[in-house]
Formats: sequence, C-alpha cells, structure tokens
Amino acid sequence: MEFDVFEKLSELETRIFFLEKELEDKDAIIQALTVRNTQLEQGKSIAEALKEASETALHYTGYIFDDRIGLYYDGNSGYYYDPVYIRSLGPVTQCI
Repeated sequence: MEFDVFEKLSELETRIFFLEKELEDKDAIIQALTVRNTQLEQGKSIAEALKEASETALHYTGYIFDDRIGLYYDGNSGYYYDPVYIRSLGPVTQCI
C-alpha cells in the first residue's frame, strides 16, 4: 500500500516538474513577444526585432544553440533539442 502512495507521489512530482518547465517556456515566449512588439513600435526592422526576440527567448529558457551540431542545448536538463523535428535527445555522455 505504501509503495503505491510513493509511486503516485513520484508521478505527480514528475508531472509538476514538466508543467513548471512548460510554463517557464511559455513565459519566455510571452516575454520575447512583448519585447518584439515594443521594438516594432519603436521603428526597428522586423529582422532586428526577430533577432533580439529570439535572443531574449533563449536567455529566459536557458537554451544555448550549438552551431557545431545545429541543436539547442538545455544546461538545466543536459538535453539537446532538435528545432526542426521538435524532439529532445538524451543527455550527452562522454565515452572513454
């Protein structure tokens, strides 16, 4: 009986973690769009606004684009994300 309770608690904690991550990502998108809107109102070009908005989104989400492999890296989770296929790849482990 106790095992079931701990298992359910673990499942709920996992769901909470992913929901919090999703919320952080959506907040970052909202922030980036707000910045972009402000820039457009100030007369910046769309290219400048998009570049700054994407940099802002990357800053708030903690992602870093790795030019060598063309993927985004999340330092918090250790996962790489493929922006084309919208999937995550497991943490990179070093082989000896």
